[in-house]
Amino acid sequence: MRALQPIEKGYIFALLTICIWSGFIVISRVGGQSPLTPFDVAALRTVFAAAILMPWWLPRVLNSSKRKLPWYQSLTFALLAGVSYPLFAYGGFQYAPANHGAVLIAGTLPFFTTLFALALLREKPSFQRMLGLALIISGVTTLFVAMMRGASWESLPGDLMFLGASICWS
Repeated sequence: MRALQPIEKGYIFALLTICIWSGFIVISRVGGQSPLTPFDVAALRTVFAAAILMPWWLPRVLNSSKRKLPWYQSLTFALLAGVSYPLFAYGGFQYAPANHGAVLIAGTLPFFTTLFALALLREKPSFQRMLGLALIISGVTTLFVAMMRGASWESLPGDLMFLGASICWS
C-alpha cells in the first residue's frame, strides 16, 4: 500500500473536519430539543471525551515534565473551550434552529480568531486574510439575513449564545 500524498491527507482531514462539525451541530440540536439541560449535555460530552482521551491526558496530569503549557493557560483553555463553549452552544440550540448555529458558530470563528490574534498577539492580518474575512462576513451576513426573514425574534437569545460559543472557541 502506498503512502498518501499531502494533498490526499489534506482532503481526508478536511472531510473529517466537516463530518465532526456537522455532526456536532446535528447532535447538539437534538440535545437542545430534549429534556436534558445544556449542563446535562455538556456533562455527558465532557465525561465521554475525558474517558476516550484518558490514555493521552492522564500521563500529562501525573507527570509535569510531559505538559506543554503552564497551568494557567491550560485552565483558561479548559474553561473557555471545555466548559463555556458547549454551554453557550447547547443553550443556543434551545432557542434557535440548527442552521443558525451552523452559520454563526463556524462562520464567525475566523473573524473572532483574527480579532483575538490582533488584540492579544499583535498579529497583523495579511491582505489575503482581510479579503477572506470580508468574504466570510459578507457570506455570514447574507445567510443570516436570509434566515431571519422567515424567523421570529424569539431566536435572538440563541443566536447571541452561538456568537458567545464562537468567541469562546476562538
